[in-house]
Amino acid sequence: WQNLEHVFHHSKEKDVNGDYWVPANIFQSKIKNFERIPEHNAIVKVSPEGKILFIKSLYELFIENKIEHYIHGIGLDNGDIFHLNDIEPVNFKSNYWEIGDLFLSLRNLSMIIQYRPSINKIINIIHGPFYNQHDVDIINDEEISIFNNNYKSYVKGDLEIIIYNFKLNNFKKYLDNQIKKNEVRTIFAGTHTILSNGDLFLES
Repeated sequence: WQNLEHVFHHSKEKDVNGDYWVPANIFQSKIKNFERIPEHNAIVKVSPEGKILFIKSLYELFIENKIEHYIHGIGLDNGDIFHLNDIEPVNFKSNYWEIGDLFLSLRNLSMIIQYRPSINKIINIIHGPFYNQHDVDIINDEEISIFNNNYKSYVKGDLEIIIYNFKLNNFKKYLDNQIKKNEVRTIFAGTHTILSNGDLFLES
């Protein structure tokens, strides 16, 4: 099948029902003057057969959850406010999330959001020692990992994998010495997976 409605981009992730969550740019919205938004990022759920099952504009999401200040805080002339680059669906319940929750990686806000589509609520906003990140993964029942590009406007930092623990509310680096020893870095893009034996698979 071929999608002709939206521009899909970046990652695609399968949920517990076998459907896919894909970042997209959309061309219609209930927001006034939406046509002035160059990059209108949205969360899209699509079936294996190509049917659009769910769609939510990030502009609408932020306005409806009363956090619109994040949108305007980085300047009206920025055409790519969010740069949604990963949607990680939650496929098991824990003390910190429900099945069906989504973790969204918003690169240009250096922000990870935990979103619950069933009630249209942002459950958590995660800021921390990461910048212009790509890729967020759930690694156990209380931790997520974040591919930290670590790129700031004034310096190109070393790539890092950051672990955020919901129970302890803290951050730590994963295999940081090994990453630096091998000089793995990328300003943009990139993804990772922590394997079952603890090894780290990186795309730079």
